[in-house]
Amino acid sequence: MARFEEKLVLGQWMLKQFGVHKLEVLGKTLSDDHLIGFDEENSSRYLHELKSWIPEESRIVKNDTLQNYDDNIVKHWRSITDKRNHAGNTLYPLYFQYLSLLFTEYYLERYFSDKSGLCNELNHFLVDFNQNLNERERILPFVESDLNKLAVWIATGGGKTLIMHVNVLQFEHYSKKYSKGHAFNKTILLTPNEGLSVQHKDELDDSNISADLFVKGGGSLFTQSSVQIIDIHKLQMADKVGKSTDGKSVAVESFESNNLVLVDEGHRGASGKEWMAKREMLCEEGFSFEYSATFGQAIKAASGSDLAPAGKGKPSNKYQLVQQYCKCIMFDYSYKFFHGDGYGKDHFILNLAEAWSEEQVQLYLTGSILRFYQQKSLFKDKEKSIAEYLLADPLWIFVGGKVTANNEANADTVSDVQAIIQFVARFVSNSGGETVNFIEQFLTQQDDLRDASSRLIFANAFPYLHKRWKTDQAATVFSDVLKQVFNAEVPANLHIVHLKSGVNEIGLRVGSGDDNWFGVINVGDSAKLYKMCEDAVTEGKLPNCVAMDQSFSQSLFAGINKKGSTINLLIGAKKFTEGWSSWRVCSMGLMNVGRSEGSEIIQLFGRGVRLRGYDFSLKRSNHLPGIKHPEYLDQLETLNVFGIRSNYMKEFEEYLEAEGVGEDTVEVITLPVIKRLSRSDLKLIRIKEDVEPFKRSKKPFLESQPSEMYGRVTLNWYPRIQARRSSGQAAIAIDTDLNEGILEQKHLAFLDYNEIYFTLAQYKNEKAWYNLQLDRHQIKELLADSSWYRLFIPADDLKVTNFERVKMWQEIAISLLKKYAERFYNFRKQEYESPHLEYYEVTEADDNFFDEYKATIDRNEQSWIDKLNELKDKLTDGSFKDSWSFGALKAFDFSRHQYQPLIYFKNNEIVKLSPVPLNDGERDFVQELKEYFVNTPEYFSNKELFLLRNQSKGKGVGFFEAGNFYPDFILWLVANGKQYVCFIDPKGLTRIHGFDDPKIRFHKTIKDIQSRLGDPDIVLESFIVSNTYQREIDWWGKGASDEKKFENNHVLFQKEDKARYIENLFRLVMQ
Repeated sequence: MARFEEKLVLGQWMLKQFGVHKLEVLGKTLSDDHLIGFDEENSSRYLHELKSWIPEESRIVKNDTLQNYDDNIVKHWRSITDKRNHAGNTLYPLYFQYLSLLFTEYYLERYFSDKSGLCNELNHFLVDFNQNLNERERILPFVESDLNKLAVWIATGGGKTLIMHVNVLQFEHYSKKYSKGHAFNKTILLTPNEGLSVQHKDELDDSNISADLFVKGGGSLFTQSSVQIIDIHKLQMADKVGKSTDGKSVAVESFESNNLVLVDEGHRGASGKEWMAKREMLCEEGFSFEYSATFGQAIKAASGSDLAPAGKGKPSNKYQLVQQYCKCIMFDYSYKFFHGDGYGKDHFILNLAEAWSEEQVQLYLTGSILRFYQQKSLFKDKEKSIAEYLLADPLWIFVGGKVTANNEANADTVSDVQAIIQFVARFVSNSGGETVNFIEQFLTQQDDLRDASSRLIFANAFPYLHKRWKTDQAATVFSDVLKQVFNAEVPANLHIVHLKSGVNEIGLRVGSGDDNWFGVINVGDSAKLYKMCEDAVTEGKLPNCVAMDQSFSQSLFAGINKKGSTINLLIGAKKFTEGWSSWRVCSMGLMNVGRSEGSEIIQLFGRGVRLRGYDFSLKRSNHLPGIKHPEYLDQLETLNVFGIRSNYMKEFEEYLEAEGVGEDTVEVITLPVIKRLSRSDLKLIRIKEDVEPFKRSKKPFLESQPSEMYGRVTLNWYPRIQARRSSGQAAIAIDTDLNEGILEQKHLAFLDYNEIYFTLAQYKNEKAWYNLQLDRHQIKELLADSSWYRLFIPADDLKVTNFERVKMWQEIAISLLKKYAERFYNFRKQEYESPHLEYYEVTEADDNFFDEYKATIDRNEQSWIDKLNELKDKLTDGSFKDSWSFGALKAFDFSRHQYQPLIYFKNNEIVKLSPVPLNDGERDFVQELKEYFVNTPEYFSNKELFLLRNQSKGKGVGFFEAGNFYPDFILWLVANGKQYVCFIDPKGLTRIHGFDDPKIRFHKTIKDIQSRLGDPDIVLESFIVSNTYQREIDWWGKGASDEKKFENNHVLFQKEDKARYIENLFRLVMQ
């Protein structure tokens, strides 16, 4: 399937008009810094480069027309920057800004001069464009009503505000030129919130464009101001305005439909359908420009498939968005282009591995503070030598997902902002010398903090500190950190000060001094947060802290960007980032932010990567050749991003990876895949394409376990995983008798059911189970019935001895209910969809087949680059035979697998492969299956064997009946006129707690599916191939049952039964 950005037909058509097919081609030509600016004749230097580099005969847009467009752009640009340039550096358009404006010139002229002809030409281009897309991916023909919407996809920090302002002047120019100016009523700017409305007002003022903020009843919408700015939430349908209680809403219908509408990040301000409907009403007979850095994330977050519905099915929201945006995004300069061209800061992402102890988390935070301190020290020590780079005094922002609501993800179930305060207080107090000890670990590189791949998180993170300080100077470093970061001379308690007198902020300082503020907390309800902190201090839940009130007339937050501000730390919620920006941000902490908020992640990231650069070039110094840059400058041109939840931080990394950020330092080598589907009638299972989605069709209530829903959820409360990690050894629990207990009424009486309800509600939203209904009373009944769960917990932990245990029981109850909710939801979904399953024949177009592996490797690893290119050559010229290896990477072949090669790679720190390589268990299974196939030809003399690796979620074959189970392999055995279709998953059993686990029970579930489908020539089977030794499985009673119990449940042991398990697998298949 094509990626969204590969379907942008309007953008591709536009590139063709200028004689190229990719933006990168223009970028390589126009991105040189010497082309920035206007010449003596008031033409842009880009114009001359375009004329000389792309022959006129290769362009639809000829030289004279180019000159006219350039004249307009320069005129408009000078108009909007005149006031700005008087305040400082002279601003010129960067090449991507210029191209966006150039494309707009061409489009608007075509639109106003011959709309019908433009539509016909676009559809002519679309015919050829669609040939490269699968039928259900193709873009629908343009109609004239599509043409009044343009969109610009531009990275945060790319200057979309300036582009927008020039677009206003361009539209005004062409509407008047073709005598259409009278046809448009007003220019309306829609924003996602009030804060951004105010920011846009200031920006428009700076651009010499008259603008007003909407005030209901103020008459501003009926003045002749050029731009009317409105928060999207204040626009309501006429029937809802009367119901609004804010007194600020206005009916969309009160405007005419012939407006010029400007939309800033529309999908952030309201639900997609809601804001689009409002936009349509405002510009149905007018025109709209939309600007966003997050179109890709908006598409990704939309519900449904991006494919056309089969038959008479209803198109999904995602499909409709793809169709609309592919036809209106005229210019794509998303983050991969922005960063690849050297604009903005680099990034240093620090991941907090899961299951770290509280002490490790504090050590991790200490390292993050030292990264920020390193930036503060560099800025102070090299202030004169870095002056030309226009860097600002570093600022550390810390953003929490929850301000006043408790978050179970935190150790003490406090709000995220409170948890941040706890971390800081513990650092500055240096209780028992802990902080100094932690700093010493970093100075001596003994911290041993590692990510999920066992790589040192802070490796090479402190080059300047290691040069400046000796390994035995930890105490001195701590004192300097207190001075430079916390404005303190000695360790002391953290003072949390509620600043009254209208400021409504919380100030932070170390000790009792009145003017040594180092931090400010800016949240919506500071009084409530302060009260929570005050209570927590009183109750001893916020150690090393003092809470107090103080009258204070000046806003610490408002002064952050002013010279001389003492604020180094800004704490807040996601909301505060909207409508606020600063050049100072150098370090960014995220606590529980980013799991599903893709657009907000990018906006947050954009706050930090903004860089003025040398001579206001906006570029990093490593993209400015010919200049000798100060040593360690790169540390100040890097945004530190660190999180307190590693699974949340993964969103950041996935976003950057998807955007291609960092590819200037890596090489990507593609390894071709040879597909060889041996039969055209191999069968698999899928749901029929015309079935209404479960989420729209059913709204089940979470209730007691139905009799048809087999098995129990299992929760192991024994801290075995933590023990293993702390000891660094693979502990074996075979001698541990796990106690099984239940939550009795004496435990349930202490639970907070409101908290449980709201936590479950949040969880179901995170899982996108929007159709699942919750009932508080039913939750109580569920917990009163212990028949649906197994709880392994030390008996002592169930004794009612102190209130500390209530919190633990609360956590247990929530964990059990979450597990149950997932199994219940999957059961109801399976119940709904099972009657609509069907067999289908596998083709090479299925998602389990792909064209190539992508190997991403650092360009410094030349030996690996050479060897991977050697493998690529062998695959390309057909000389690849059986296997090839280098280091820990092995590419190998099994003739019965439906493509080659399969790739195994262990500890792949150097090379990143996509799709992911085989792990140990998967590799061993394929090789052992291969050996059996080769060594027992008589068994296969009258049978055919086929194998296919099953891709992960979203691509491969998955079964929600088994807890969203995606088995690693699909094996077909064709014999006796039948197809035996086997789903096989090599996996460990240490995280499975009994034979009623859905993944083990699936060998029974799959037989139910087989029975429902009713094809006598197809047999369905499922197997778990365990790479855990049987003796390591703690839940298996060694003397309780016969040895074949695992085999009876289709669990085979890969290690201890290596010689026979493949043979046993086929025996079970054929019995």
